[in-house]
Amino acid sequence: MKRLLLLLAVAAPLSPGIAGAQPLHYQPLTVGSRAMGSATAFTAIADDNSAVFHNPAGLPSRERASISGGLTFRRRDVRVLDDFVVLPSGQARLTLRESASVPNFTASAIRFGRTDAQGFRPHTLGAASFRAYTEAFGAGLTLDNARTGLTDQVFVDESLRSQWSGLSYGYRHSERFQLGGSLFLADTRLAHDELLNLYGGSPLAPGLLSGTRVVTADTAVRLRAYHFVLRLGVMVRPSRRWRLGAMLQTPGVPLKATADVTYQANDIDGTTDPPTASFDFVQASGVPARMPIPWELRVGVAHTHSDMVRFSLDVGVVGAVADRPLLKEAERLTLPLETIAPLLSPTTERSYVGNVAVATHIVAREYLEVSVGVLTDLSSAPRVAAREQAVARPRIHRFGFTTALGVLYSPIELAVSFAALFGRGQATGLAISPEERISDFERTSGRSRTFLLQITGATGTAERVVELGEERFGRSPPEPSRETPE
Repeated sequence: MKRLLLLLAVAAPLSPGIAGAQPLHYQPLTVGSRAMGSATAFTAIADDNSAVFHNPAGLPSRERASISGGLTFRRRDVRVLDDFVVLPSGQARLTLRESASVPNFTASAIRFGRTDAQGFRPHTLGAASFRAYTEAFGAGLTLDNARTGLTDQVFVDESLRSQWSGLSYGYRHSERFQLGGSLFLADTRLAHDELLNLYGGSPLAPGLLSGTRVVTADTAVRLRAYHFVLRLGVMVRPSRRWRLGAMLQTPGVPLKATADVTYQANDIDGTTDPPTASFDFVQASGVPARMPIPWELRVGVAHTHSDMVRFSLDVGVVGAVADRPLLKEAERLTLPLETIAPLLSPTTERSYVGNVAVATHIVAREYLEVSVGVLTDLSSAPRVAAREQAVARPRIHRFGFTTALGVLYSPIELAVSFAALFGRGQATGLAISPEERISDFERTSGRSRTFLLQITGATGTAERVVELGEERFGRSPPEPSRETPE
C-alpha cells in the first residue's frame, strides 16, 4: 500500500483538521463591524452591543436600550504551501481555498436603575448570539497513475463552527469606573468527510480485476461540544482623554463533547493469485471527545487626541492547550482514528499566542465615523521542526489591516467594515523518490491571504447624533436649554 501512504501524506494538509478540531487564530474579527474596523483594538472602547464579547464592562456606555445585528456576508481565505511535494520531475505547490461563509452577530441591551448626573443608568443587561469562529474548506487532490492509466483521487470537506449565546451584565459605578461579565454557552461543531479512490498494479482491463488493486475509503466524522465560557471585564477612565480596559476569559468549562464516526473501506487486490478482497466497516456514536477552549487575556488603552480623533491599542494573550487525544475512548472505534480519518489531526495541542492591534478613529461631520487599524493574528499551531515524523500543522502567522465607515443617524447606526490579512509561515513538505517512497517530511514555507466584509446595524443608539459622537470621545452631552418659552 505504498501508493496509499503516499497519497495520504500528500493530501493531509488539504484538511483544516490537520490544524486540529479547534481554530488556530483567535482575533475576533466577525463580532461587530466597529470592532473589526478597529482591528479588534476595542477593549478600552467597547461602547456598543458587541461589548458583550469584547469587554462586558463597556455595556453601560450607552444611554438607551439598543438592538444590534450584523453579517459577514463574504469571506475568502486562500493558503499556499510552497514546494509542498518534491517529485523527481520537480516541485508541486499546494493551494487551499476556503468557501464563503456567513457568520452572524445579534445583540441587545437594556438599561435600568436611577439616572446619574450624566444621564446614564448604572445597570445594563445584555443578550447576544454570534458566530465566534468559523472555517469551511473543500479540497481535492488527483494524481495520474502511470501504471494503471487511471487517476488516484483524494477529496476532503471540513467545516468548523462555534456559535456562542449568552447573557451579560454591566455596572457603571461612576463616570470613571465600570465593570461587567458575560456567560456564554459555546456550541462548537466539526464536520469532517474524506473520500479516497486509489489504484495499483497493472492497467484495469474492462470487466477484469486481474493484476489490478482497487482501494476505496469513505469517512464521516461529526464532533459536537458544549462549554460554558465566562468573560469578565473592567473599564477605567482616569481622565477625560484616557480610557483603560481589560478582559479576562476563563478556560471553557466542558459540559458535553461527543463524536459520531462512520467509516467503510474496500480493498480488492487482483495482483494476488487468487485475488483477495477485504472490507472494513466502523460505526460509533456518542464517543466522548475533547474540544477545549483556552483562557484569554486582553488589555487595551484609548487616548482622545482631540474632539474628533482617538487612538486605541490592544494587547492579547491566549493560553496553550495540552497535547491530548481528540477522542477519549478511541478504542470504541475498533480501528485507530489515524486509519479511519488520516487527514484529521487526532490531538488537541495548541501553543501560547500573543497579538497586538492598533487603530485610529475619526468622527467627521458629527454623523460619520471612520476607523483604520492594523493587527497581528499569529497562529497557535506548534512549531514545525526541521524534520517531522508526519505532516505537521501549518504554522502561518498573519498580519493585516482593517477599516470601517459608520453612519450615525439617531436612532439608527450603520457600520460597514473590511479586513485583509496576509500571512507567511511554515509547513511540512515531502521528498518523493522515483520508487514512490517518502524520504522525509521537511520544513517548507507557506502563505495565506484572507478577506472579510461585514455590515452591522443598530437601533436606539442615541438621542441625537451630536450626543452620540460626543459621548464616544468622553464628553458629556450638552446641558439642556434653560430658556423659558414665551
